[in-house]
Amino acid sequence: MTGHQPARRRGRDRVVDLSVVIVAGDRAAPPTETIASLAAQDHPGPIETVVVWTGPGPAPAVTVDDPHRPVRVVDDQQRGRSAALNRGAAAADGAVLGFGDVHDRWLPSRARRQLDLLADLGASVVSSGVTVVDGHRVRDLPGVDGVVRYVDLLHGHDPEASPSTALVRTDAFRGGIGPFDELVGGGVEGEEWMLRAARRGPIPVASEPLVRRDRTAGVDVDRRWADREAGLRRLLALNPDVARDPTARARLEARIALAVAAQRRRREALRQVREALRWSWWEPRSIAALAVAAGVPADRVASALHRRGRSW
Repeated sequence: MTGHQPARRRGRDRVVDLSVVIVAGDRAAPPTETIASLAAQDHPGPIETVVVWTGPGPAPAVTVDDPHRPVRVVDDQQRGRSAALNRGAAAADGAVLGFGDVHDRWLPSRARRQLDLLADLGASVVSSGVTVVDGHRVRDLPGVDGVVRYVDLLHGHDPEASPSTALVRTDAFRGGIGPFDELVGGGVEGEEWMLRAARRGPIPVASEPLVRRDRTAGVDVDRRWADREAGLRRLLALNPDVARDPTARARLEARIALAVAAQRRRREALRQVREALRWSWWEPRSIAALAVAAGVPADRVASALHRRGRSW
Protein backbone atom coordinates (compact mmCIF):
# COMPACT_ATOMS: atom_id res chain seq x y z
CA MET A 1 0.00 0.00 0.00
CA THR A 2 1.35 3.44 -0.89
CA GLY A 3 1.00 6.75 0.87
CA HIS A 4 -0.74 5.56 4.04
CA GLN A 5 0.61 6.96 7.29
CA PRO A 6 -0.52 5.28 10.53
CA ALA A 7 -1.28 7.40 13.56
CA ARG A 8 0.26 7.59 17.00
CA ARG A 9 -2.07 9.24 19.55
CA ARG A 10 -2.12 10.51 23.13
CA GLY A 11 1.42 9.44 23.91
CA ARG A 12 0.70 5.74 23.40
CA ASP A 13 3.33 3.42 21.97
CA ARG A 14 0.75 1.74 19.75
CA VAL A 15 0.77 2.52 16.02
CA VAL A 16 -2.45 1.45 14.29
CA ASP A 17 -3.32 1.48 10.59
CA LEU A 18 -7.05 0.92 11.11
CA SER A 19 -9.44 1.06 14.06
CA VAL A 20 -12.81 -0.68 13.73
CA VAL A 21 -15.62 0.38 16.08
CA ILE A 22 -18.24 -2.28 16.89
CA VAL A 23 -21.35 -1.43 18.92
CA ALA A 24 -22.69 -4.33 20.98
CA GLY A 25 -25.52 -4.40 23.52
CA ASP A 26 -27.60 -6.58 25.77
CA ARG A 27 -29.72 -8.06 22.96
CA ALA A 28 -26.71 -9.29 21.00
CA ALA A 29 -24.12 -11.93 21.81
CA PRO A 30 -20.52 -10.76 22.21
CA PRO A 31 -19.21 -9.97 18.71
CA THR A 32 -16.70 -12.81 18.73
CA GLU A 33 -17.23 -13.79 15.07
CA THR A 34 -16.91 -10.20 13.90
CA ILE A 35 -13.70 -9.82 15.91
CA ALA A 36 -12.40 -13.09 14.45
CA SER A 37 -13.01 -11.81 10.91
CA LEU A 38 -10.99 -8.69 11.74
CA ALA A 39 -8.19 -10.79 13.19
CA ALA A 40 -8.11 -12.75 9.93
CA GLN A 41 -7.57 -9.70 7.68
CA ASP A 42 -4.69 -10.14 5.25
CA HIS A 43 -3.59 -6.51 5.64
CA PRO A 44 -0.06 -6.77 7.07
CA GLY A 45 -0.31 -3.81 9.47
CA PRO A 46 -1.96 -3.49 12.88
CA ILE A 47 -5.77 -3.37 13.07
CA GLU A 48 -7.43 -2.35 16.32
CA THR A 49 -10.96 -3.37 17.34
CA VAL A 50 -12.86 -1.09 19.74
CA VAL A 51 -16.01 -2.75 21.12
CA VAL A 52 -18.44 -0.20 22.55
CA TRP A 53 -20.72 -1.95 25.03
CA THR A 54 -24.18 -0.36 25.42
CA GLY A 55 -25.92 -3.06 27.42
CA PRO A 56 -26.88 -2.77 31.08
CA GLY A 57 -25.01 -5.94 32.01
CA PRO A 58 -21.28 -6.50 32.29
CA ALA A 59 -19.24 -5.89 29.17
CA PRO A 60 -18.02 -8.98 27.27
CA ALA A 61 -14.59 -10.32 28.11
CA VAL A 62 -13.11 -9.93 24.63
CA THR A 63 -10.04 -7.77 25.34
CA VAL A 64 -6.93 -8.94 23.46
CA ASP A 65 -3.42 -7.55 24.04
CA ASP A 66 -1.96 -8.74 20.71
CA PRO A 67 -0.20 -5.62 19.32
CA HIS A 68 -0.98 -6.75 15.76
CA ARG A 69 -4.73 -7.22 16.34
CA PRO A 70 -5.56 -5.54 19.68
CA VAL A 71 -9.13 -5.60 21.02
CA ARG A 72 -10.46 -3.40 23.81
CA VAL A 73 -13.86 -2.62 25.30
CA VAL A 74 -15.38 0.80 26.03
CA ASP A 75 -18.54 1.25 28.10
CA ASP A 76 -21.07 3.78 26.76
CA GLN A 77 -23.91 3.62 29.33
CA GLN A 78 -26.70 3.19 26.77
CA ARG A 79 -26.72 6.69 25.28
CA GLY A 80 -27.79 5.48 21.84
CA ARG A 81 -26.05 4.03 18.80
CA SER A 82 -24.84 7.35 17.35
CA ALA A 83 -23.27 8.30 20.67
CA ALA A 84 -21.74 4.84 20.99
CA LEU A 85 -20.15 5.07 17.54
CA ASN A 86 -18.76 8.50 18.39
CA ARG A 87 -17.47 7.23 21.73
CA GLY A 88 -15.63 4.40 20.01
CA ALA A 89 -14.22 6.71 17.34
CA ALA A 90 -12.95 9.13 20.01
CA ALA A 91 -11.18 6.26 21.79
CA ALA A 92 -9.62 4.85 18.61
CA ASP A 93 -5.91 5.10 17.80
CA GLY A 94 -6.04 4.40 14.07
CA ALA A 95 -5.34 6.79 11.19
CA VAL A 96 -8.42 5.28 9.52
CA LEU A 97 -11.77 4.29 11.01
CA GLY A 98 -14.19 1.51 10.13
CA PHE A 99 -17.56 0.79 11.68
CA GLY A 100 -18.71 -2.79 12.19
CA ASP A 101 -21.81 -4.52 13.42
CA VAL A 102 -22.28 -7.66 15.46
CA HIS A 103 -23.92 -9.20 12.38
CA ASP A 104 -21.03 -8.31 10.03
CA ARG A 105 -18.14 -10.49 8.93
CA TRP A 106 -15.29 -8.76 7.12
CA LEU A 107 -13.91 -10.68 4.14
CA PRO A 108 -10.15 -11.28 4.58
CA SER A 109 -9.16 -8.80 1.86
CA ARG A 110 -11.41 -5.94 2.97
CA ALA A 111 -9.00 -3.86 5.07
CA ARG A 112 -6.16 -4.20 2.54
CA ARG A 113 -8.39 -3.49 -0.44
CA GLN A 114 -10.01 -0.38 1.04
CA LEU A 115 -6.88 1.03 2.68
CA ASP A 116 -5.12 0.75 -0.67
CA LEU A 117 -8.04 2.53 -2.33
CA LEU A 118 -7.88 5.35 0.23
CA ALA A 119 -4.15 5.78 -0.29
CA ASP A 120 -4.01 5.41 -4.05
CA LEU A 121 -6.86 7.87 -4.72
CA GLY A 122 -6.19 10.29 -1.87
CA ALA A 123 -9.83 9.96 -0.78
CA SER A 124 -11.25 10.67 2.66
CA VAL A 125 -13.92 7.93 2.47
CA VAL A 126 -14.26 4.71 0.48
CA SER A 127 -17.06 2.15 0.38
CA SER A 128 -17.84 -1.29 -1.06
CA GLY A 129 -20.54 -3.79 -1.92
CA VAL A 130 -22.05 -6.21 0.60
CA THR A 131 -23.30 -9.78 0.76
CA VAL A 132 -26.56 -10.27 2.68
CA VAL A 133 -27.31 -13.66 4.23
CA ASP A 134 -30.85 -14.52 5.30
CA GLY A 135 -31.19 -18.14 6.31
CA HIS A 136 -30.25 -20.21 3.28
CA ARG A 137 -30.52 -17.22 0.94
CA VAL A 138 -27.32 -15.40 0.01
CA ARG A 139 -27.52 -12.24 -2.07
CA ASP A 140 -24.55 -10.25 -3.37
CA LEU A 141 -25.19 -6.52 -3.61
CA PRO A 142 -22.25 -5.08 -5.55
CA GLY A 143 -21.39 -1.42 -5.26
CA VAL A 144 -21.15 0.91 -8.22
CA ASP A 145 -18.16 0.56 -10.50
CA GLY A 146 -16.11 3.65 -9.76
CA VAL A 147 -17.50 6.28 -7.41
CA VAL A 148 -20.80 6.96 -5.68
CA ARG A 149 -21.93 10.59 -5.69
CA TYR A 150 -24.14 12.62 -3.40
CA VAL A 151 -27.07 12.45 -5.82
CA ASP A 152 -26.68 8.66 -6.00
CA LEU A 153 -27.09 8.36 -2.24
CA LEU A 154 -30.05 10.73 -2.34
CA HIS A 155 -31.69 8.32 -4.77
CA GLY A 156 -30.88 5.23 -2.76
CA HIS A 157 -27.65 3.45 -3.70
CA ASP A 158 -28.06 1.37 -0.59
CA PRO A 159 -25.03 -0.99 -0.63
CA GLU A 160 -22.70 2.02 -0.47
CA ALA A 161 -24.90 4.08 1.87
CA SER A 162 -23.83 2.46 5.13
CA PRO A 163 -20.78 3.16 7.29
CA SER A 164 -20.49 -0.61 7.78
CA THR A 165 -19.22 -0.83 4.17
CA ALA A 166 -17.05 2.29 4.45
CA LEU A 167 -13.66 3.37 5.77
CA VAL A 168 -12.92 7.00 6.62
CA ARG A 169 -9.75 8.86 7.49
CA THR A 170 -9.86 9.70 11.19
CA ASP A 171 -8.96 13.35 10.64
CA ALA A 172 -11.88 13.71 8.20
CA PHE A 173 -14.28 12.05 10.67
CA ARG A 174 -13.21 14.38 13.44
CA GLY A 175 -12.94 17.39 11.15
CA GLY A 176 -14.62 18.24 7.86
CA ILE A 177 -17.23 15.49 7.75
CA GLY A 178 -17.84 15.38 11.47
CA PRO A 179 -19.05 12.58 13.76
CA PHE A 180 -22.48 10.95 13.77
CA ASP A 181 -25.42 13.22 14.59
CA GLU A 182 -26.51 11.99 18.03
CA LEU A 183 -30.05 13.25 17.48
CA VAL A 184 -30.49 10.92 14.50
CA GLY A 185 -31.41 7.42 15.65
CA GLY A 186 -33.47 4.44 14.63
CA GLY A 187 -30.79 3.08 12.32
CA VAL A 188 -30.79 6.24 10.17
CA GLU A 189 -27.62 7.73 11.67
CA GLY A 190 -25.30 5.99 9.23
CA GLU A 191 -27.30 7.09 6.21
CA GLU A 192 -27.25 10.71 7.37
CA TRP A 193 -23.50 10.52 7.92
CA MET A 194 -22.86 9.01 4.48
CA LEU A 195 -24.88 11.80 2.84
CA ARG A 196 -22.70 14.32 4.66
CA ALA A 197 -19.56 12.53 3.53
CA ALA A 198 -20.70 12.36 -0.10
CA ARG A 199 -21.63 16.05 -0.10
CA ARG A 200 -17.90 16.79 0.25
CA GLY A 201 -17.06 14.81 -2.87
CA PRO A 202 -17.56 11.50 -4.71
CA ILE A 203 -16.78 8.37 -2.68
CA PRO A 204 -14.61 5.72 -4.41
CA VAL A 205 -16.14 2.25 -4.22
CA ALA A 206 -14.62 -1.22 -4.26
CA SER A 207 -17.54 -2.69 -6.17
CA GLU A 208 -17.08 -6.26 -4.94
CA PRO A 209 -18.80 -7.26 -1.67
CA LEU A 210 -16.21 -6.98 1.10
CA VAL A 211 -18.49 -7.53 4.08
CA ARG A 212 -20.94 -10.35 4.76
CA ARG A 213 -24.01 -9.27 6.73
CA ASP A 214 -26.03 -11.98 8.47
CA ARG A 215 -29.71 -11.10 8.80
CA THR A 216 -30.90 -14.64 9.59
CA ALA A 217 -32.07 -13.53 13.03
CA GLY A 218 -33.99 -10.58 11.57
CA VAL A 219 -33.38 -6.85 11.53
CA ASP A 220 -32.94 -5.60 15.08
CA VAL A 221 -33.93 -1.98 14.56
CA ASP A 222 -37.31 -2.78 13.04
CA ARG A 223 -38.66 -3.24 16.57
CA ARG A 224 -38.03 0.44 17.35
CA TRP A 225 -40.25 2.09 14.80
CA ALA A 226 -40.84 5.30 16.76
CA ASP A 227 -37.08 5.94 16.85
CA ARG A 228 -36.88 5.18 13.15
CA GLU A 229 -39.68 7.61 12.33
CA ALA A 230 -37.97 10.35 14.35
CA GLY A 231 -34.63 9.64 12.65
CA LEU A 232 -36.14 9.81 9.17
CA ARG A 233 -37.93 13.08 9.96
CA ARG A 234 -34.69 14.60 11.23
CA LEU A 235 -32.87 13.37 8.13
CA LEU A 236 -35.45 15.20 6.04
CA ALA A 237 -35.09 18.36 8.12
CA LEU A 238 -31.27 18.29 7.89
CA ASN A 239 -31.14 17.80 4.12
CA PRO A 240 -32.94 20.45 2.07
CA ASP A 241 -31.73 18.68 -1.08
CA VAL A 242 -33.90 15.71 -0.10
CA ALA A 243 -36.87 18.00 0.39
CA ARG A 244 -36.47 19.45 -3.12
CA ASP A 245 -35.62 16.31 -5.10
CA PRO A 246 -38.83 14.43 -6.13
CA THR A 247 -37.19 10.97 -6.19
CA ALA A 248 -35.40 11.43 -2.88
CA ARG A 249 -38.44 13.05 -1.24
CA ALA A 250 -40.81 10.26 -2.34
CA ARG A 251 -38.37 7.65 -1.06
CA LEU A 252 -38.07 9.27 2.34
CA GLU A 253 -41.78 10.05 2.72
CA ALA A 254 -42.63 6.42 1.91
CA ARG A 255 -40.15 5.18 4.52
CA ILE A 256 -41.75 7.49 7.09
CA ALA A 257 -45.14 6.07 6.05
CA LEU A 258 -43.84 2.55 6.68
CA ALA A 259 -42.61 3.51 10.17
CA VAL A 260 -45.95 5.18 10.96
CA ALA A 261 -47.91 2.17 9.71
CA ALA A 262 -45.75 -0.14 11.84
CA GLN A 263 -46.91 1.81 14.89
CA ARG A 264 -50.54 1.10 13.88
CA ARG A 265 -51.36 4.72 13.13
CA ARG A 266 -53.24 3.65 10.04
CA ARG A 267 -54.95 6.90 9.02
CA GLU A 268 -51.78 8.89 9.42
CA ALA A 269 -49.89 6.24 7.45
CA LEU A 270 -52.35 6.54 4.57
CA ARG A 271 -51.93 10.33 4.56
CA GLN A 272 -48.17 9.83 4.56
CA VAL A 273 -48.40 7.43 1.60
CA ARG A 274 -50.40 10.05 -0.32
CA GLU A 275 -47.62 12.54 0.39
CA ALA A 276 -45.06 10.08 -1.01
CA LEU A 277 -47.15 9.45 -4.11
CA ARG A 278 -47.51 13.18 -4.62
CA TRP A 279 -43.76 13.31 -5.23
CA SER A 280 -43.47 10.10 -7.26
CA TRP A 281 -45.79 7.31 -8.36
CA TRP A 282 -42.86 4.92 -8.80
CA GLU A 283 -41.66 4.55 -5.21
CA PRO A 284 -42.04 0.85 -4.22
CA ARG A 285 -41.85 1.58 -0.49
CA SER A 286 -45.28 3.24 -0.76
CA ILE A 287 -46.69 -0.19 -1.59
CA ALA A 288 -44.80 -1.65 1.36
CA ALA A 289 -46.31 0.98 3.68
CA LEU A 290 -49.81 0.23 2.36
CA ALA A 291 -49.24 -3.47 3.00
CA VAL A 292 -48.28 -2.79 6.62
CA ALA A 293 -51.27 -0.46 7.06
CA ALA A 294 -53.43 -3.34 5.78
CA GLY A 295 -52.07 -5.69 8.43
CA VAL A 296 -48.93 -7.32 7.00
CA PRO A 297 -46.33 -7.55 9.83
CA ALA A 298 -43.89 -4.66 9.57
CA ASP A 299 -40.90 -6.81 10.53
CA ARG A 300 -41.60 -9.12 7.60
CA VAL A 301 -41.85 -6.23 5.15
CA ALA A 302 -38.65 -4.61 6.50
CA SER A 303 -36.75 -7.90 6.20
CA ALA A 304 -37.99 -8.37 2.62
CA LEU A 305 -36.81 -4.87 1.68
CA HIS A 306 -33.47 -5.46 3.36
CA ARG A 307 -32.91 -8.72 1.48
CA ARG A 308 -33.37 -6.83 -1.77
CA GLY A 309 -30.82 -4.22 -0.74
CA ARG A 310 -33.38 -1.47 -0.17
CA SER A 311 -33.45 0.80 2.86
CA TRP A 312 -36.72 0.70 4.76
